[in-house]
Amino acid sequence: MSCGDAAVKALAGLDAWIAGHEDELVDVVSRLVRVPSVGEPFDPKAAQPFGPGCAAVIDATRDLVESYGLAWENHAYYAMEARLPRASIGAADPQDEGVDDAGDVPNLATKAGNIAFFSHLDVVPAGSQGWSTDPFSPYVRDGWLFGRGSSDNKGPFSAVLFALRYLREKNVPLRHDVVLYGGCDEERGMEDVKYLVPRIPKPAASLVSDAYFPVCYSEKGIASFDLTRRFDDGSLAAFEGGASHNTVPDRAAFAVRGESGLVRETVKGHAAHAAFPQQGVNAVALAAARAAQVEGASPQVREAMAFIARAFAGYDGSELGIARHDVKLGDTTCVATGARFADGVLSVHVNMRYPATETGRELLASATSAASAAGFSLHVADQSEGYVIDASSPQVEALTDIVNDRLGTQLEPYAMGGATHARWIPGAIGFGPGRNDVPGPFPDQPGRGAAHGPDEAVRIQRLKDAIAIYVRAILYLDATL
Repeated sequence: MSCGDAAVKALAGLDAWIAGHEDELVDVVSRLVRVPSVGEPFDPKAAQPFGPGCAAVIDATRDLVESYGLAWENHAYYAMEARLPRASIGAADPQDEGVDDAGDVPNLATKAGNIAFFSHLDVVPAGSQGWSTDPFSPYVRDGWLFGRGSSDNKGPFSAVLFALRYLREKNVPLRHDVVLYGGCDEERGMEDVKYLVPRIPKPAASLVSDAYFPVCYSEKGIASFDLTRRFDDGSLAAFEGGASHNTVPDRAAFAVRGESGLVRETVKGHAAHAAFPQQGVNAVALAAARAAQVEGASPQVREAMAFIARAFAGYDGSELGIARHDVKLGDTTCVATGARFADGVLSVHVNMRYPATETGRELLASATSAASAAGFSLHVADQSEGYVIDASSPQVEALTDIVNDRLGTQLEPYAMGGATHARWIPGAIGFGPGRNDVPGPFPDQPGRGAAHGPDEAVRIQRLKDAIAIYVRAILYLDATL
């Protein structure tokens, strides 16, 4: 039996295997969701560089991976690795020319490089508003699995893991090792993949599961910066909001001295991923608008609050002079993701995303000028340019066809505003089970049920489809690389 025949034989039982393991798939995702793997500030000198929560989720994968007959490795708690080595699929005698139905495999010329999947196991904070239940107590309802990290990215991680498990159990002959990396700093600074890439063998193909199907060929550039302003007259007593640097804040509060004394107010918004701010309502902008209206507030406070409200009530960055539009690569987004007032200084943290055709340096110069005119200073915290791969390459076209064939769709490769490991991995392809062409679990409540939002959820059928898609993608890449 040839390698191609072996693959056909393996695919013939794939759907039945997935159906038979659905409950186990749900259990695995739930086990991972129960670990509150919210990353802590990066400490490169620590044994657990992203904190105990992230270390715990890496530890939680070991028994799973090894029980599936895969090799497991801990990369210094930056990431874990699950490996399906080609040697583990059987080693034929050099004189052998075929295989039998008992599971012996043909003698195949092995290829250099791995087929590598990159996922992440860290999650953003749960947020303070909107959850129906405990974010880290997963449950299933109407075909959806709810819990922080279920869709971003523990569900997709599990789908890749099950694809490797399936190939291992079926003893499918492959020419390449297949590797799954699960990092733990994707949501903060991506120090996980920055550490990992120089220390692992260069993959022959790299696929990133933190994406929508069919294929992501471009991600926007991203800059994070702080707008700061000192208040000397004492009329601003407090201002705070936001829980994550890449999430639209769902809560903000302020205290301003006015004619009637100290006015305090807490404002509720609606959380959403900063890459898709149109799905949320920015509580920092709402709070600033309310603070600007306090009767008797000082001109300094009213002016500053009005600027923040104008700048972040929308999300295209017009007030900062950075609005840009690209038909293929997307538009600029600009989100105030947090605010703090301490020692007389207000600091507003901003997440800016821009088409890969633009350069961050020029946009930041424009934002700096606009901020200065409003009395604010701009301090850059982090910045990375976007990336683009060839959307017409054979791999992109083939992977797109695999997705559409499985889903019965006519989806096309796309560019997105989300930032993933792909921007730090040369030639990586975004290839994940998310869907932006169909509604989520709360179609009348944008942001709810989505990644970074309250009641985050993943449709179980999407994970089942993803397993089938990943198996086919591995077989295609293994045969063509």
